[in-house]
Amino acid sequence: MTSLSEKGTSLSALLVLALFLSGVNDSWGTQPARGSAFSSFVRVSGHVVKTIDGDSFHILTSDSLLLKVRLFGVDAPEKDQLYGTEATDFAATQLQNKSVLLQIRDRDRYGRWVADVLVLPNKPRGGGPKGDTLNLAHSMLEKGMAWWYEKYAAKEKQMQKLFEQAQRKKVGLWGQADVQAPWEYRRFPHQNK
Repeated sequence: MTSLSEKGTSLSALLVLALFLSGVNDSWGTQPARGSAFSSFVRVSGHVVKTIDGDSFHILTSDSLLLKVRLFGVDAPEKDQLYGTEATDFAATQLQNKSVLLQIRDRDRYGRWVADVLVLPNKPRGGGPKGDTLNLAHSMLEKGMAWWYEKYAAKEKQMQKLFEQAQRKKVGLWGQADVQAPWEYRRFPHQNK
């Protein structure tokens, strides 16, 4: 396994970076959502090897490149936060033994690739991501496992709709009495212990 943080960055990593920086659009034949701040994507496929929490995981590409990924548009509770374990377990279950396609949008301050994540069925039908794919962010929102991260995904109206529906129906973490947004929890960690 090769990590992007290691000195000997592989040719695959350079290709991914070059495509990302050049703005090549290889987005499964679709364009970003109307009004999206991103006009192009880089497509990467791989197999999930580790789930960190509800919105972060590692994938291993077909070229044996290890990528650290942050799910675009949602913010799941931290592991030690109320409903953090449930959100992490939900994401892990969705990703377990699955391959994913990423549409990379950005790189965060921690060096993770911020991406839309499509989880592929175990036995792909019809030669591609059509059919039984799962949009992980949408699933997290629909099941009440994460917040819509409005700060970064304000134009993502489908995410907003799923988020608000889960809140109204008191699904997942919205059935709890005292929920705290992860960004607030991270802001005051000493008060949360």
